[in-house]
Amino acid sequence: MGAVARDLLTLYRGGEDVPIEFAADIPDDLPRISAREAELKEVLSNLLENARAAIEAKGRVVIEAVSVPTAVEVRVRDDGSGFPVDLMGRIFEPQFSTRSTGTGL
Repeated sequence: MGAVARDLLTLYRGGEDVPIEFAADIPDDLPRISAREAELKEVLSNLLENARAAIEAKGRVVIEAVSVPTAVEVRVRDDGSGFPVDLMGRIFEPQFSTRSTGTGL
C-alpha cells in the first residue's frame, strides 16, 4: 500500500501549477493488503484527481491508511470545498460526476 501511494504522490507533486501539498500518512507496520496494484493505483489516482480539482487555491491532500480490526482502511483527505450535501446519496452511482469532464468512475 505504501509503495503504491508513494509512487502516485511522486507524480502528483511534480509540475504542480497550483500550490497543493500532497502527502501520505501510512504507518510502516501496516498489515499487507491483497489488491491488484493497477486497480489500487487507478482508484487512488481518481481520488487524488478529485481532491486536486476540489481545491481552489492553496491546499493539502493526504493519503491515509489505518489498520482496523479486519481490514486496512484507506482515506484521501483534502482541503477542498467538500461535496454538496444534497448529492451525497448519488456518490456511488456509476458514471455520476459533478464536473463536465468527470466520468464518475
